[in-house]
Amino acid sequence: MAAPILTLTDNSNSPLPLLNLGVIDAGTVGNPVLIRIWNNKANATNISDAINPQITVLTLNGYTSADSIIDGKEVVENQYIQIQNTSAGQTAYSSIGGTNTVSISDSAPQPGNSPPPPIIHSNNYATLLIRANVPATATAANISCLLSVSYQYQ
Repeated sequence: MAAPILTLTDNSNSPLPLLNLGVIDAGTVGNPVLIRIWNNKANATNISDAINPQITVLTLNGYTSADSIIDGKEVVENQYIQIQNTSAGQTAYSSIGGTNTVSISDSAPQPGNSPPPPIIHSNNYATLLIRANVPATATAANISCLLSVSYQYQ
């Protein structure tokens, strides 16, 4: 089977080449933005499931630490970005950044309320809420960074 084909979309399933969390004042939490991570949105044939998908934030240059402030150094190192995997039944936010990742899934909790297996099946998507939680000590700037999703497949 072929590798998964991941696509980031908004709530109406329109592709999101750029995710803008808006202007967030230091010392505040931004409004959550709903995103979907599709595996094989185009319904191609013989596409593998994305197994053990993880999401994190990297600097604009792809680093887990070090870089300039405007390229996301503070955001990544201090984990300002938070994720809630609503399709997996999560109700709390988890901070991501650098080597701190969060597993994502397209499935609801298993019987007995145990966590679902981390997977995004072919022709399905994981729904996430993403927000920035910016401390009062943050540097004021227009900051860019990258969302990074890693996975395995068979």
